[in-house]
Amino acid sequence: MFTFAVCGADPVRRHWHLAFRGTTLLAAGTAHAVLARTLYVRPPPGVGVAPEDLHQAAQWMYYGGDLVEAGMALLMGMSWYVAAGRAHARGRRPVFGTDRLTDGPAGELGGHHRTSAAGGEP
Repeated sequence: MFTFAVCGADPVRRHWHLAFRGTTLLAAGTAHAVLARTLYVRPPPGVGVAPEDLHQAAQWMYYGGDLVEAGMALLMGMSWYVAAGRAHARGRRPVFGTDRLTDGPAGELGGHHRTSAAGGEP
C-alpha cells in the first residue's frame, strides 16, 4: 500500500511511527508560523510589495497553516484510531488490559478476581 507525502506527488512506502509523524508535524508547523511572522514584519529583499498586501498575505499564511495543521493532526489521529481498532479485531491487543484482572492469584492486582457471583469460576 502506498501513502502520499504532504506534496501529494511522491509515494512513500514506509509508515513512520506516530510519535515521529507528530513531532515532524509540530516542527513543520512551528517553522511555518515563524516564517509567517517574519514575513509580516519584514518583506524579503528585492520584493516590491505594498506593506498592507504583505501583512494580509502573512496573516493568511499564519492562520491558514493552523487550519491545515489541525486537519493533518485529525487525519493522523484517525489513522491511529483505525489501526488500533484493526489490531484489536485481530486479537493482538486486550481491551484496556482487562484480561490481566482475571489471571493470576486472587489479590495480586488489588483483589480483582472473578467469583461465581460475577459469572466466573470460584
